[in-house]
Amino acid sequence: MPACLLRTSAAKVVRGLPLRPAVMGTMAMLIAAGLGGLMLYVLQRRVPMLVALPWALATAFASAGALVTAALMWGTARRWRRPTSELSALLAEIRSGKCPIEELSRVEGGPARLVPVLRGILQDLRQSRAEVAELEQEMRQRVQSRTDALERIIASLRQQAVRDPLTGLYNRRMMQQHLPDIFDRCRQERRALCLLMMDIDNFKLLNDTLGHAAGDELLRAVSQIIRSSIRAEDLAFRCGGDEFVVVLPGTGRQAGERLSQRLRSLVQSLARTLHVDPPPGLSVGVVEITDLADPSTDALLREADRRLYAQKSRHRSQRRLARSA
Repeated sequence: MPACLLRTSAAKVVRGLPLRPAVMGTMAMLIAAGLGGLMLYVLQRRVPMLVALPWALATAFASAGALVTAALMWGTARRWRRPTSELSALLAEIRSGKCPIEELSRVEGGPARLVPVLRGILQDLRQSRAEVAELEQEMRQRVQSRTDALERIIASLRQQAVRDPLTGLYNRRMMQQHLPDIFDRCRQERRALCLLMMDIDNFKLLNDTLGHAAGDELLRAVSQIIRSSIRAEDLAFRCGGDEFVVVLPGTGRQAGERLSQRLRSLVQSLARTLHVDPPPGLSVGVVEITDLADPSTDALLREADRRLYAQKSRHRSQRRLARSA
């Protein structure tokens, strides 16, 4: 019986997990201790040898079983310890991306039976990470796309806030915001500052005769003439209707007058292509900061406006004289 029990225990240890040999070994040692105590009791009571001999044999078998079980426990622990350490290191490398999941096939010993489960878990984890990364990339692209669209909208709104939509020139609001700064900077730096205020003659007649579309086209053409005739540091504004203002930092009155004559000549050439009588023209009021007794932004605009309408009056008088002649 003890030999059969020993073989059965050894077979179970070989087939089982590391915990099972430990439990069986402990039980064998307890049995051996119990039988040893019983043998000692029999000897002390002077039981005949024929009676004590079976007990002695049982004790010997139990002790041998305990030793075999201990040896199997040590072998099983050794069989699991090194492969388990290798598996742990391999899992760390797979998680960091240094090794492919297929490297799990190298695992031997007891942990090898865990490889299919671990492979499935790692593959699911890798797939989940790939899906999360793809989703994050898609979200970043959507956010970037919406950010770009929002930036375009904001830029368009800013453009609309400072630009005249018909001509593309700066609007009156922009002039009111920046002209005082330009005026103060030129005075502090003792630089010249010239301002041109312009108005299209006979513009209402053009609208009434050829329509508002022709009037809009003329405004765009005059704006383009102004834009192409000034420097990069100069500023041109459409202040409403057919009225324009050009600010020329660092420019004196003589240079302003030359620019005024050039603009009138270009608009006059343009007007020859329009079938309306009298044709449109350009009146310009030119004022330089030194022309003012009490220089200020408002005084600069008032003086330019006064000179503009003085020139318009001269143009009307000249046309009346030409008709009467």
